[in-house]
Amino acid sequence: MRILIPYTAWLWAALGGLIYCLCFPRWDIFVLAPLVMPCYLASIHRLGSGKQALWIGFLISSIIAIGGFHWIVFVSENFGGLPLPGALAMLFAYCIVAAPQVYAFFWLGFHFRFEVERLPLWLRPLFWAFLYVALEFIARQIKIFPEHLGNTMIGFLPLAQAASLGGVSLLSFVPLFLGATFFYLGKEKMRALPIFAASVFLLLILCIWGKSEMARVKKLPTHPLKISMLQANIGDMDKVVSESGNRQAIDTVINRYLNLATAHPEADLIIWPETAYPLAFPARASLGYSPYAQGYANLVMDRAKLLKKSMLLGGYEQEKGRDYNSALLVGADGKAQGSYRKVHLLIFGEWMPLANIFPKLKELNPQMGDFGEGEGAVPLQWTHDGTSTLLGITICYESLIPEYMRALAVRGADFFLNITNDSWFGPTFEPWQHLQLASLRTIENRKPMVRATNTGLSVVIDSTGKTITMGPLFEASAIQAEVAIPDKSNSPSVYLVVGELFAWMSIAISTLLLFTLWRRKT
Repeated sequence: MRILIPYTAWLWAALGGLIYCLCFPRWDIFVLAPLVMPCYLASIHRLGSGKQALWIGFLISSIIAIGGFHWIVFVSENFGGLPLPGALAMLFAYCIVAAPQVYAFFWLGFHFRFEVERLPLWLRPLFWAFLYVALEFIARQIKIFPEHLGNTMIGFLPLAQAASLGGVSLLSFVPLFLGATFFYLGKEKMRALPIFAASVFLLLILCIWGKSEMARVKKLPTHPLKISMLQANIGDMDKVVSESGNRQAIDTVINRYLNLATAHPEADLIIWPETAYPLAFPARASLGYSPYAQGYANLVMDRAKLLKKSMLLGGYEQEKGRDYNSALLVGADGKAQGSYRKVHLLIFGEWMPLANIFPKLKELNPQMGDFGEGEGAVPLQWTHDGTSTLLGITICYESLIPEYMRALAVRGADFFLNITNDSWFGPTFEPWQHLQLASLRTIENRKPMVRATNTGLSVVIDSTGKTITMGPLFEASAIQAEVAIPDKSNSPSVYLVVGELFAWMSIAISTLLLFTLWRRKT
């Protein structure tokens, strides 16, 4: 059966999807964010069936996948070993699932649009904004890279400070609400002017408050910590060969990092990126390792003792036959102080679904890891210079998960320390996207973040979301920076206390309104 969708519905939807992509890296045109909602609503009001709504959802999902996640092709070819047709097939498959919130928004929007138009005019834009925020939050629970429209607001720091109140969901709400009122201003003319003015007023109030909030946060007591981020720019193949046990490759990788470690003798903490150390490391006294692995570990620990500097290494651990992607802490005395093990593993990269039932699935990608999960969001205690600091460590895309980062902050992390290896994504937009999606965690929890990567972007971000230091991309470098650690007496942010209250409120309001509209419809 043919599904004939009015061409204007296609055009408005495509325009909305394109604008959505332009708000994210590397275009970063965040000022376009309020135009997403009026494009979506213009498309919804031109649809003729629920099937048309789902096809429009697929169109926008495809635009988002191709515009934002084009690097799937690069990874599938260079890491997964797929030929170009297979890599393109992976991207097409992702087109189907890239934006589940859009499918739901258009389907619900089509079925309830006439009932929405019977609501008071002031309530209609609120309904659409709350509905999208709710669906965006729900979709985040199942997405690998949980992007929100609100993430793009990091481009305008005064407004982005609102994340300390309601998280990224509140930042999504602001441009969505403004866009919905703009749609009704065009549809209802002067009747919609008061609600449009209210949305502009909300935007201005948050911006003014955010600017004063940034000034307040910068005056809070802090103490400095000098760090050195080692960005060795190790190629994928060199990394794979070293992890396979090749002695020459292991020597090359470890010596490159040890040489970079001497670049900044004044640093308090030297940070290696994710899986930079290519062997299992004896970071926990309860675990035994082979003399081969212990010998290389001794080399690193002796260097830390010689430099009298603490080191945090991205590497591996082994326990009871399982490998772990870990962050390994060595004190300035050359002794291991413990480790953090990655909890949120990357699907198809660090674990294969159903592989415990069908072991043959692992053969589809021989380079794929098979890692165990860590203990959870528990800060790692670092003892140095007679003091103790709790490191809020995350590995790779764990920094994108607001709930996980908040759990680290609630449990006393003094600052966030993320180690990442984005080399698998090559010269694509991914490093910039990864950085943008992680940056808001600093504002939400009022904790600075150190982000050390293999190939870039290695950065230090302060408690207001401002990037203080940024290293080069695809260049070997030891990046020196100073981190302002907030005093423990500082009052917590609202978000740190209430969590995702705004997102849950959006779900409650949307559900209540949808139920009311359904009762009227039936």
